[in-house]
Amino acid sequence: MKFLVWNIQQGGGRRQARIAPSIIAHNADLIALIEFVPSTALPLLARLREAGLEHQTCAEKNGHDHTICVLSKAPITARQSESSLLNGCGLWLEVCVPDRGFSAGIVHVPTKGNQKRHYC
Repeated sequence: MKFLVWNIQQGGGRRQARIAPSIIAHNADLIALIEFVPSTALPLLARLREAGLEHQTCAEKNGHDHTICVLSKAPITARQSESSLLNGCGLWLEVCVPDRGFSAGIVHVPTKGNQKRHYC
């Protein structure tokens, strides 16, 4: 099983048209997209579904303008952690691919703050 993690940086913007074929070229079975922005992702998701990544789940945005999205060729289950370790400053999504006996925890902890939000 091949697992790809990619920080698409604030949803990818105009780069989505180049990001999709790059992701597809890796031929991964499971893909985690970090800094995924659901409101702008429909074209990217459509391209990835056409490539066989038809199962998807996303973490709750939890006050952020982005999230974590996981796409898979096989069915997946997910659980968003309520871990106090992130203290509200990051995102965590645990996924399981039962058909492959594989599970992973995907974490995004921003390293820069802004005036509106305090990061870890």
